[in-house]
Amino acid sequence: MKKSTLTLLLFILGISSSFSVGAQEAKTVFVNIPDSLCPLLSSVNRADCIDFIESKMKAQVTNRFGGKSEMTELSPDYVSMQMSDASNWQMKLLPLNDTTKVVCAVSTGKSFPPPTFCRRFLR
Repeated sequence: MKKSTLTLLLFILGISSSFSVGAQEAKTVFVNIPDSLCPLLSSVNRADCIDFIESKMKAQVTNRFGGKSEMTELSPDYVSMQMSDASNWQMKLLPLNDTTKVVCAVSTGKSFPPPTFCRRFLR
């Protein structure tokens, strides 16, 4: 009884440690991040982008607004997405120590000048 309990405990510890090591790659973190950090793409869209780019295909998917989003770069610690014509999203894994990494996500948007009629109204 004690031997089987110890074996089960070691098995569970081994599985959990393999998940934590596997989650240290950007592609794994990218697929599993909460939708609140990447609201335009579902987890299926994010997984498709990784599959496409690893297959040397254009990593473009249809986002939740019906527009096109494209993964432009993927490395073991970095992901770059062109979310739309006006926005870009990047994620970088920054090492904190030997086993822990911090996830840094940055979303940027382009600013467009207001149309002519708005400029006249605002003056």
